[in-house]
Amino acid sequence: MIPKNQLKALNIFFKSPEKEFTSTEISKSGELPYISAFKVLEKLTEEKILGKKIRGKTGLYHLNYASSSVEKFGELIENQKKEQLLKNNQVLKIIAEDILNEFSGMLNDVMISITIFGSFVKGNQTEKSDIDTLFIIRSGTKAEYEKWDYTIRSVCRGISETHSKKISPFILTITDFKEGLSKKQTLIYEIYNNHIILFGTEFYIREVLKWLEKKQ
Repeated sequence: MIPKNQLKALNIFFKSPEKEFTSTEISKSGELPYISAFKVLEKLTEEKILGKKIRGKTGLYHLNYASSSVEKFGELIENQKKEQLLKNNQVLKIIAEDILNEFSGMLNDVMISITIFGSFVKGNQTEKSDIDTLFIIRSGTKAEYEKWDYTIRSVCRGISETHSKKISPFILTITDFKEGLSKKQTLIYEIYNNHIILFGTEFYIREVLKWLEKKQ
């Protein structure tokens, strides 16, 4: 069981995993008393979940991207974020369940990750908003890619018709996704900043942490 205050602090780090934070910033953002925030950050640093550097007289804390514990915390926080959003949006929850059911035969084998992003995650969707969905698939031959691309788009059209809510699929191979991260492509960066992961959380967190570690 993760202590509540640790989870509050880590939630802030995972919202902006590239950033460094002071104990004062964590205290304000996490609604924690300053002393509690400081103790939590020092404990997480001691456990090598966070790294720390001193600038002047101020301690700056950041995620330790190489830590396996950070990966596990990231998965937990992502899953909680998904559950909370779907709990608050029953229409999206039903559609998300249908997406997973319809693609169950492709999960793990072909499909590496499924992520919803855009207005439905930001909470500023309208009646006309599409449900933007990223499908990351394994690399294959050109013929395989065309087959998978056709299947994904066909299934999305079917789900869209069932719920009278358009699903806009964005389909990338693992290689495309990694390249998009490294180049900070607009689409990938939008997904990085606002998303929920329906499937493949472990893959997503692992690749993002690898990318962040290389950037250090």
